[in-house]
Amino acid sequence: MLYLEIQQGKTEMPKWRACHRELGATASCTVRATVEMANCGQKESEHRRNCVIGDSWFSAEAIYDCCHEWIGIVKTSHSLFPKKELEEKMQSWPGGMSLLMEATTMKGVNQIAIGYKYNFSKVL
Repeated sequence: MLYLEIQQGKTEMPKWRACHRELGATASCTVRATVEMANCGQKESEHRRNCVIGDSWFSAEAIYDCCHEWIGIVKTSHSLFPKKELEEKMQSWPGGMSLLMEATTMKGVNQIAIGYKYNFSKVL
């Protein structure tokens, strides 16, 4: 185990946890874990950024601000995910096709959205 953080509840956490007030409970915990696990005991390099694999978008920019990389999933229900645009563009496409959209946030974080058209018309 590289990092463990015991959560103290809503009233206690803001008092003593770094970044809690600025980022909220979940993103601040992710940032603290990233900073503590950086380099995993290896020699620090000014040319190498650590890569964090996550499951939600909320901490991507905060991790980027800490000079690390982030790979993760943005839920399709998130307001910034272009689900409607992907569906409209791929509406008439045949099954098995995919579409990739790229964007960069104002902080310079690169994002990719992928849509995939399933073909369920024939089930063998």
